Amino acid sequence: MHNNNDLVAIGTPLNILGNTRTFTITDNSLPEILFITSYPPRECGIATYSEDLRKVLNSKFTESFVIRICALESENEHHDYGDNVKNILNTDESDSFENISKNINTNEDISIVLVQHE
Repeated sequence: MHNNNDLVAIGTPLNILGNTRTFTITDNSLPEILFITSYPPRECGIATYSEDLRKVLNSKFTESFVIRICALESENEHHDYGDNVKNILNTDESDSFENISKNINTNEDISIVLVQHE
């Protein structure tokens, strides 16, 4: 059930970076926010902040949107992530950037992309 505190009103056209999209929310489908960020178990301030932000937003807006994580990694640093991590972006491979951008652009469930990087 959605109420007046929802971040995206049903059927409201939104203009995001010059692209206008209308989001239709059903009981089975919530818009996604994709965080592209370092994420625990990686140990750094941005990873900790991103996890805390995800937890706080989920505690308040579970019926408004779904948060997914695209974790940033390098050739030298790999981690085992939980179910919150949807994708991994290897920042040392240029193909990884292209693959993630194609995934984002073709995934109609993703409404917002939040990038957290130093």
